[in-house]
Amino acid sequence: MNLNDVPVFGQQPVDVTVCQPTNVSFSVTATGYNGCTTNFPFHPSNFANTNSPCPTDIPLFEKKRGKMQNTAMQKHQEGNLSYTRYNLTYQWQLSTDGGNTYTNLSNGTPYTGAQTSTLSVVNAGKTFANYFYQCVVTACNQPVNSAAAEILLCPNPLNLFIPNVFTPNGDGDNDYFQIYYNGTDLIYLDLRIFNRWGEKVFQTNNITTGWDGTYKSVKQEPGVYTYEVTLLFSSQQDAIHKKGTVTLLG
Repeated sequence: MNLNDVPVFGQQPVDVTVCQPTNVSFSVTATGYNGCTTNFPFHPSNFANTNSPCPTDIPLFEKKRGKMQNTAMQKHQEGNLSYTRYNLTYQWQLSTDGGNTYTNLSNGTPYTGAQTSTLSVVNAGKTFANYFYQCVVTACNQPVNSAAAEILLCPNPLNLFIPNVFTPNGDGDNDYFQIYYNGTDLIYLDLRIFNRWGEKVFQTNNITTGWDGTYKSVKQEPGVYTYEVTLLFSSQQDAIHKKGTVTLLG
């Protein structure tokens, strides 16, 4: 007779990446004792020792005259035994130290479903970065930890564009080199541009301000310039640093 002593996971929680505060959820599916029937010589002592799973919970049925009856099996009597799937219990846990220690979650902002198969997190953003979640599923006093899932922040926020060429010729088209971002969570920017000799020719902290290709009111030579930009978003825990080149065309 095969007894499934511990819950078995069919679906594990997976990492969730957020680019701005949003609602996320983690889910698991698991099974406990699957219903089955089998024939084997039964002795009451088989379920009266500590080595037997769920000794007091497994219902025993004796097949008599084609009917399953909930009767106690007699010593050395052989019959068809069956047991059914047991209810599973769920407990979601949180780790804020990289998965080293976990504490039980309870329902209340920002969490719902802490004791169900799906945990919901409301408005998960920067402060949730690198939080780990796991679900402890228990069947018949046999707890099993699920895999841990993490809330991750975008390594490169969506809708960020940095051009690689511009033409400051005054025709009103592509006259400035600047950073383009159409989100609402940018809280800091620092853009610096250097010529081929490493001299800084432009700097701004305003995303709407671009470089017009001049330095000290003097037009710079066409060529390749290096830029360095630092950006910080309210949905990010750490600032993003980027370095690249832009070509100034005459």
